[in-house]
Amino acid sequence: MATTSAVPLKPGPLHPLIVPILHNAGQLQYRSGKIEEAIVTYTEALAQARALYGHFHVAVGATLNSLGVLHYHLSSDLSSKAMELFQEALEIRRAALGLEHADVATTLNNMGRIHVQRDEFDAALGYYEDALRIRKACLGYDKTESRPSRCSLYPLQYWIVSSATGELRRGH
Repeated sequence: MATTSAVPLKPGPLHPLIVPILHNAGQLQYRSGKIEEAIVTYTEALAQARALYGHFHVAVGATLNSLGVLHYHLSSDLSSKAMELFQEALEIRRAALGLEHADVATTLNNMGRIHVQRDEFDAALGYYEDALRIRKACLGYDKTESRPSRCSLYPLQYWIVSSATGELRRGH
């Protein structure tokens, strides 16, 4: 029977099946509110993925994106760390998958969320627009997978807080 104690994982043998198992474990930890444990698990997945595949591989980009999400949810004080992780994930995903891939859109959407968290609404809008454009091109407007970008973009697009005046104004 599996144990639920938080024992840090020791680096084990490298094998391609280890990374997705670590992702699954990290996802379960995250969903049960154990974000710090999930960060440890995804950090091990990142080390495994880099050792197996090198720097510019989709598994590395996916793991960095997941770590960014965890840091985003752990604390708004960690938004700089989350943004660093998303930046690296974006660079890898663009290199490995191309500029117009749905996974690139996911990372752009996540970067927009960081800017909203920081009250940088104009910057967030740019990321959300890019994410939505890519998702619509890859998946179509009516697909469920394009909904996260639309749901992030539209309220922000309608009302943006002007940093100069503090007043609400209509977006682009």
